[in-house]
Amino acid sequence: MATIVVHKDQQLPLDSIIEKVEYVKLGKTGDLLIGEITKVWITPTHIIVADRFQAQAIFIFDRQGELQAVIDNLGRGP
Repeated sequence: MATIVVHKDQQLPLDSIIEKVEYVKLGKTGDLLIGEITKVWITPTHIIVADRFQAQAIFIFDRQGELQAVIDNLGRGP
């Protein structure tokens, strides 16, 4: 994964930094709705979506968009 910082006044054509674009329709998440996406991680095998505020959960999808797991239980840690 690479992070690219572009300043407001800098002109940078997207095709010069993006190799390809993929669209994946994410499957149903059961009773939990994804409200505000806080963070997304994309690995070669998974798409991981975090919703910190509404669902308070992390959703793990495979690369075809099928839900694999949901982490939504808060523990008793600090």
